[in-house]
Amino acid sequence: MNFGTQSTSIITILSSTHGRLRREQRDIDKRDLQRALRYGTRTRAWDRRWLVEYDGITFITDSTMRKEITCYPSPLPKMDIDFETSANHAKARHLLMEKPELSTSHTVFVIDNSGSMLDKKNDIHLYRDSQNAAFSMTALEFVAEQLFNNTAVNSDLVSLVKFDTAANVPFEREPIGWVVYNKFLMHRNKEKYVHRIHSPAFDRQTGGSNYLPALAKAKDLLEAGYHDKCALSLFFFSDGEPTDHVKLNISPHEAQKRMCDAISDMASQFGEVLNVTMVGLGRHHDDFGCMRAMANAATNAGAKGTFEFCQKTANAISSAISSLVSSTTETRTALLEGRTRGFTTRTDLKSEKESLVKYDWQYFKINDHLLYDARRKCFPSAASLPLAAVQTDPKEAERRHFNPPPFLAINKNYVGKGAERVAFRCRLSDTESVNGFTFDTMIAKETKDV
Repeated sequence: MNFGTQSTSIITILSSTHGRLRREQRDIDKRDLQRALRYGTRTRAWDRRWLVEYDGITFITDSTMRKEITCYPSPLPKMDIDFETSANHAKARHLLMEKPELSTSHTVFVIDNSGSMLDKKNDIHLYRDSQNAAFSMTALEFVAEQLFNNTAVNSDLVSLVKFDTAANVPFEREPIGWVVYNKFLMHRNKEKYVHRIHSPAFDRQTGGSNYLPALAKAKDLLEAGYHDKCALSLFFFSDGEPTDHVKLNISPHEAQKRMCDAISDMASQFGEVLNVTMVGLGRHHDDFGCMRAMANAATNAGAKGTFEFCQKTANAISSAISSLVSSTTETRTALLEGRTRGFTTRTDLKSEKESLVKYDWQYFKINDHLLYDARRKCFPSAASLPLAAVQTDPKEAERRHFNPPPFLAINKNYVGKGAERVAFRCRLSDTESVNGFTFDTMIAKETKDV
């Protein structure tokens, strides 16, 4: 069939009710289909249908190419990654693995990957199914949007947990960037329609949406590399009720209690530095009681918990992610500025000026000395002395290069206090007494919060 000599205005397309509804929902004008048939690329689809792509829109027609079945924007494309971008990402990740205290935030996405997420009942506009909507919107709204707006840097970390009957971690503690954007898009379901139509029914039979294993993985990730200046976020996507009670052979009520306990445990451990967002994808009559209860459990245990319901429109998912980004940014900024919400300032601190005994030394055995290697971007063990000691007495440092003092003495009374840390005088020592002090005074720092 040759459309090259015909005007788009006289091409007759017998649109089904389904196709017309899709255009209304997605603001795709019928003329776009006419242009697609004339200028677009056509490939065979399932059941003798045709897939026509043109100008970012995918149309599905019947075998005659005269009746529209459905239409949707073409899948979100991946970003081209050059060697320099990839190398910089790898360096940043390695550095943050070696020195996790440099991270400023860590967001763990937990995304339901069960068969029900492939069901069209959820009907997220612009996307083939809920699974594709979850991964695409995460890549677009959480990663790309922040990179475009410069609201995140590569010290902000991202992890992913996918779950169905079990849970797995495809990637963890990755610095936010275009590499992570592509990694989220890689997990979109690519099965053809003929393979996907049976997934929801199979999911219901086998109980393939278990929350508890996913929550356990999320907790492990949040704990990894955590420090008291790192904002934490948990973003949980699902389209319905969990099936843990089927797998564990317990009542739904008991299963929900265990999930709330798991969230409460996380919230109690991390407090207000943790933001928990539960996102329900589906219809108003779907039961999201468990997800609501988990969000409330997070709040009651000291974190910030919210539940977001998203029906049909992708804009609702966008709003939920935007709220998460705002909460994470607020927490991260507060921590960096020393406004530690939920932290308690230590009461055991005394300054040298206020104490009757100015110097009250406590001694620590030095087990290992790590020295930062700028070339390798890591902290290998080093036999040499601390640079501050070397600078005070270079000759003595050279003489004792392979025989360093075995003790570190730190004064219990601080010499100075900043917004985040307290500074103490410290000395290297050959013995657990002031008689063993060598080299000059240095500074040791600790957090000023409990």
